[in-house]
Amino acid sequence: MRWGKHDRQGPTCGGEDTRFRTLLPAALLLCGAILLVAGCATSEDPELDSAGWALNHMEVQGKAIPVLESTEITLEFFPAEGLVRGYTGCNQYGGAYTIDGDSLSIPEVAATEESCPNQDMTLQEHDYLEALAKAESYAIAADELRITCGVTVLVFERT
Repeated sequence: MRWGKHDRQGPTCGGEDTRFRTLLPAALLLCGAILLVAGCATSEDPELDSAGWALNHMEVQGKAIPVLESTEITLEFFPAEGLVRGYTGCNQYGGAYTIDGDSLSIPEVAATEESCPNQDMTLQEHDYLEALAKAESYAIAADELRITCGVTVLVFERT
């Protein structure tokens, strides 16, 4: 790297690095902006936040597809962080979410990369995470949460 004559604010032999004092206010401002944006992503529905949810089945074009036996797919909302987290039966997953009225968006879902014990579980996990990333809206009735994701509806029970 070439240093110009205006870049002499860097570390000096035995001296203090004045770049830190110059960059600190900008870094603090950036952190504050990130926290403000994250605060805007919280849920406004106390029912959504007050419980964990377990997937009962997926409805694909009106046809119910139950969760495979001996697997549990979970979903939890963390409004203070604006995050969702859960377990697919194979992997932990999470992502940021936003709510506006009954609209729900979870645009990017990341998951750990453990192998599922069989192909059926791998397909179930893939279909679930793909649908969740397409979330459009949600509705809660009694102890049931329905998340509409295009042609797929994820149907959860309160845990």
